[in-house]
Amino acid sequence: MTLPLNMENTGPWMRADGAPDGDVVVSSRVRLARNLAQHAFPHVANDTALRAVRQAVSDAAERSKMLKNAHVIQIEKLSDIEKQVLVERHLINQRLIESKLGSVIVERDEALSVMVNEEDHLRIQAMEPGLAMIDTWRVVDSLDNDLEATLDYAFRPDIGYCTACPTNVGTGMRASVLVHLPGLVETKQIDKVLKAVSHLGLAVRGFYGEGTEPMSNFFQISNQITLSRGEEEIVDNIEKITRQIASKEREARKWMYSEDHLHVEDTIFRAWGILRHARLLSSKEAMSHVSALRLAVYYKLIHDITTQMLNELFVLIQPAHLCVSSGKDLQAEERDVARAELIRTRLRMKTA
Repeated sequence: MTLPLNMENTGPWMRADGAPDGDVVVSSRVRLARNLAQHAFPHVANDTALRAVRQAVSDAAERSKMLKNAHVIQIEKLSDIEKQVLVERHLINQRLIESKLGSVIVERDEALSVMVNEEDHLRIQAMEPGLAMIDTWRVVDSLDNDLEATLDYAFRPDIGYCTACPTNVGTGMRASVLVHLPGLVETKQIDKVLKAVSHLGLAVRGFYGEGTEPMSNFFQISNQITLSRGEEEIVDNIEKITRQIASKEREARKWMYSEDHLHVEDTIFRAWGILRHARLLSSKEAMSHVSALRLAVYYKLIHDITTQMLNELFVLIQPAHLCVSSGKDLQAEERDVARAELIRTRLRMKTA
């Protein structure tokens, strides 16, 4: 494998133990879209221009103190499985895979990354565990300033940063939280909450962001408005709304347990038993059971597992990760076998 990543673990953004509101909020992410002046946007640029942009960003990264230990990964040099590993680790998206002459610059702990020649020339990203929007924004803002010291961004005083998609014009910011809302789903309040969120100018997406469906009660909530609002105002608004959602989720969990604790416990311990003993597990089934165990941690029903351990499993049991771990391209049933074995092994390691 040519990916310079630690495949045994995920980045610190998934390690929510002790993180603010980590029982509900898995992670916070802030991404900034930036383009270089005097260069066409990636979707209309020729190969010569794309190579020039990639080289300019790579040179800027080498001079950046925040990226001094980063890896520069050229997408076209990766296998299809390796590309999907980066998607599963939330370091790139499907659009970058499909772009020409794209790359990603990844800081060693994966908390900072820069996609190059995606929809925009740069997508600068920072991720932190739990609800930490302000801190995450400050990190990505520092990196943005660091890179801007040697890169000439396309910027207009009247509208802000120029972007390929008009919805990103202004701050160019997409700030999001990844939240786990089984209580609101189970009590059938989720549609009402998500509708209210959309009325407040936020978008709700799936586990892997735009264009994906919610999975195992996980949702991404992000801003839709980038123009006429400051960056700090945007992240502060998302943090406040997310705190309200987390409060509603905890109320739902409390009600669930008080109304029918046997049903809740049965669901959790069935999931615990299946994960410890199953020989075949599809991705959908495994995600559902691991989601149930996050509730076990919340209710303090199983003391041998942690939120961090379960968050990491959500990434490590994905198809591309299983193929890389096995050293070969696995068919669907082979992945189901490998997934079940990985989960059994990890659970034994933690409960030994």
